[in-house]
Amino acid sequence: MKNRPGIRSSLLRPNIVNARGVGVVASGGDMRNVTVYVGTGRTEGEFEDLRTGSERARVERWQASAKWKDEAFTQHFLPKARASVRSDGATWDFTGRQEALRRIATWLAGSTNNRSGLIVSGGPGSGKTAVLGLVATLADPDHHPNVPQDRVGVGEEALPRSHSFTVVVYAAGLKADVVIDALSHAHRSASSATPVVLIDAVDESDDPNLLVDAVVKPLLMDGSVRLVLGMRTELASRLGDLCDVVDLDGDFADPEGMRRHIEHALLQATEASPFRGLPATVSQVAEGIARVAGPSFLVGRLLSQMLAGLPEPPVLRPGWEEELPRLPGEILERDLTERLGHEKAAQALDLLRPLAFAEGNGLPYEDIWAALAGRMARRSYDHTSLQWLRKHVGSYAVRSTDQGHDVYRPHHLSLTEHLRRVPDPQAVHRCFVDFLVEHTPLRADGTRDWRRASFYTRAYLATHIAKAGGHDVLNELVLDPAYLLDAIPHRLLGALDGHRLPADRDMTEVRTAINAYRQAAADFRRSTPDLRPAALDLAVSTHDARTLRSRMEPVPDSSPWKARWVDMRPRRSCYTLTRLTGEITRMTAFTYAGDRHLAVASTKGEIEVWNVDVGQRVIRGTVVNGQRVTGLDMVVGNGRVFMATSSATEVELWDMFRGKQPLCSRPVDNAGYDSETTAVAFAEVGGDLLLFCLSDGLSLYRFDVLRATPLPPLCLDRACDFMRSNASVAVTAVAGRLSAVVSDWYGVMVIDLETGRTRQCSGGSGYARGIQIVPGTDPPQFLVGQNSHRIFRLHPNQAPQQIRTCPESVCDVDVRTRNGDTFVVAGYDYCERPLEVFSLTRPDVAVSDFYDTRSAVSQVRVMELRHGHVVIAAGERSGTVRIWDFPEVPE
Repeated sequence: MKNRPGIRSSLLRPNIVNARGVGVVASGGDMRNVTVYVGTGRTEGEFEDLRTGSERARVERWQASAKWKDEAFTQHFLPKARASVRSDGATWDFTGRQEALRRIATWLAGSTNNRSGLIVSGGPGSGKTAVLGLVATLADPDHHPNVPQDRVGVGEEALPRSHSFTVVVYAAGLKADVVIDALSHAHRSASSATPVVLIDAVDESDDPNLLVDAVVKPLLMDGSVRLVLGMRTELASRLGDLCDVVDLDGDFADPEGMRRHIEHALLQATEASPFRGLPATVSQVAEGIARVAGPSFLVGRLLSQMLAGLPEPPVLRPGWEEELPRLPGEILERDLTERLGHEKAAQALDLLRPLAFAEGNGLPYEDIWAALAGRMARRSYDHTSLQWLRKHVGSYAVRSTDQGHDVYRPHHLSLTEHLRRVPDPQAVHRCFVDFLVEHTPLRADGTRDWRRASFYTRAYLATHIAKAGGHDVLNELVLDPAYLLDAIPHRLLGALDGHRLPADRDMTEVRTAINAYRQAAADFRRSTPDLRPAALDLAVSTHDARTLRSRMEPVPDSSPWKARWVDMRPRRSCYTLTRLTGEITRMTAFTYAGDRHLAVASTKGEIEVWNVDVGQRVIRGTVVNGQRVTGLDMVVGNGRVFMATSSATEVELWDMFRGKQPLCSRPVDNAGYDSETTAVAFAEVGGDLLLFCLSDGLSLYRFDVLRATPLPPLCLDRACDFMRSNASVAVTAVAGRLSAVVSDWYGVMVIDLETGRTRQCSGGSGYARGIQIVPGTDPPQFLVGQNSHRIFRLHPNQAPQQIRTCPESVCDVDVRTRNGDTFVVAGYDYCERPLEVFSLTRPDVAVSDFYDTRSAVSQVRVMELRHGHVVIAAGERSGTVRIWDFPEVPE
């Protein structure tokens, strides 16, 4: 693999095409090198390395890529580029936007004054995808001839060069990893020139914030790839000065183009338009609609289509346009009501709503749509209902394809968002799950035959289960090999991440089947479907999943490989406890009512408390005004659970189950330069439960917890020398005095919690992060993880002892004593193996095979759950908290 200077090596991972999902990525340029990404995509090059090398296979893959490339434009870019006002979508009605098109063409030509990124931004319905779809179509030599340039009005100066884009991405529904795959392919496909990648619908991707922060920003700062990005204005503002901007609602708004588009829609939207032959009326109505629509071409077109469907033009009395609806959803309901009446309008909305909640490219027509709509609305709908809908309301539902099947979805994301506004979205997804399960045929023995289920059920049932908050049918699915082989891996894994097994019965076979599928799914993503049976067979044998094995058919002889015998250690298993939007900054574990709980906090002030024993969230909220939570501690006292949180400016004390307001709070006076750091800790002093808050000033703030009152601060003889946002604290007795052991720039500082006297304890070079007390040591010894990629063992009166050299900066540490041995759990910054368990007494005993991909573990906690089950909670910088089984290690 070539590695051009300036490209981040982390983006250059081996990739393979897998044609599943919502978003589409199509490469431009020579069709012999084309790659199309649909859903979870990877690249063409590794096809040659991992498959049989027959000429026929290569031809079939080339033909498949060509087909997917054509589908990419047919389903996404061409319809938007046409901007057709007719329900059949066949006519080219794109109008205006010449200044925007010229600016994009100039940027693509490569002026030295341009930044490495160009954002085409605007609000919902401003026409971002229409503009970018037209540019992508004009730049593609296979589709350029389809554009009637005279009708569209594209001048020579607005034409992009042929092959302007190395790769084109429609990112709706795509994970950030898939976009990375596309960028990797762009790098490999480009010759000496810098690759140019178009990514549209960034704000509709699986995780827009992650895509922008973890993929787009680094590439823009690196400058090794030129990016054209389509996204809404709010998200575009996060990229600051890194990109040039074409704001379709601002400097590049086109009121004249809007007016002409509205006039055209008034005349052409229906064959029976009441505006034909009335040019003066058309002009007046167009002016009124344009004033209402503002910069939104979508609102302008929907209003025009609504009025064109009426028997008569509106009465043009003064201010008539003020009565027009202004939002797409309002236009939808007004249009349906005026044309169909209230009862029929309600039925039309019933039939459209399932489309808004559908996964993939849309909902199949077949025998699912009507029956599902009836179940959701508690009415009776059938095939004739859909025929009626297509005849009278067809423009609001557009046809697409998914895995060769016709599917339907709402005309625009704004309409989808409107139709999703229901009191309980989870209940809608539960309805999907129940219907799809009941809709699956049964075998003679009464079990469901998932191989005969609809393609939509096999592909997307797992996602509906995840969005429904879980479903017991998942235990049945993971024991059915036919379903596992045909499911989309990342969707089923997403459902398994949040799945909780019941604790009141033996679920060993289900658990081993889940672990086997996790292993197989990693291979599924790197292989074609014909290799899946062998990969699943290998994983089932590795994990000894007996029930699943008994139901599997033998691996076909035609398989390129199969395992004859297995002597492998199973991969580690985990599940996702929760995902916050900010990075995990603090975690603390405690026991309440016999159950182990975990509290987690983030950079965005989010707090969640989970009962890990039963897998339920018990508290969710935001504290300290949404600021980064730098300190978090929990304590159980007097039958109550208290929580302390702190930020750079404030410390708060909470009675966790008895109110939504803090018991008391106090501003923090940080004396340190550019400080963001405070830390909190509970301790019992003289029989009183106290809360201590440490900052890098000379005051140690104290609260009487049970009385919920502040106490006079304790004056320190020396300020803590924190590193920004990385304060850690542990409370223990040192030389018979209750003390706080606090992370410091060069080790730890020991603070007497009664007198305020301090003592420095050297910890080697580098600033300290995680701190833990080594069990069974007197005087106490401390484990300190440092940014210098090392872990030290600190003795109060001796030189520090380095015990581990780590692959990256150490973010946190925890300890666990087991069978006379002491194990350290360490979380590291971004690296291939960010979580490690090793023995203090046997340095050669270590386990680090937890993660399959690069990650960063910012917090770790070891917890013993019910029945002695020991787990590791790993909080990540991505905001995810995963629960891993504590590894078995040799005695």
